[in-house]
Amino acid sequence: MNISVENDIKIIEMGEKGPNLLSVERAKKLIKELDYSNCKAVIILGNDKVFSAGLNLKDLSNAKEPNEVALIFNTLGELLGLAGIFLGQLLVL
Repeated sequence: MNISVENDIKIIEMGEKGPNLLSVERAKKLIKELDYSNCKAVIILGNDKVFSAGLNLKDLSNAKEPNEVALIFNTLGELLGLAGIFLGQLLVL
């Protein structure tokens, strides 16, 4: 991910090509970046012709233990919950 801030607007470029790039690690980075104290708006940009912030299906299919699956869905739930209460504007393009 590439992250920049201009005029209190944080721009997050997802980086990699293709759909379903949301790994646990990337979701945790996004959670950290949704901080109203250091920006008033966030724009999340996809790449090329495809944007999908869906779960990384490879991570999900490789999860062997119930706690690994729970970590994936709990992290996604935390990200979605935080996006819902973010005080600024959140745009996903």
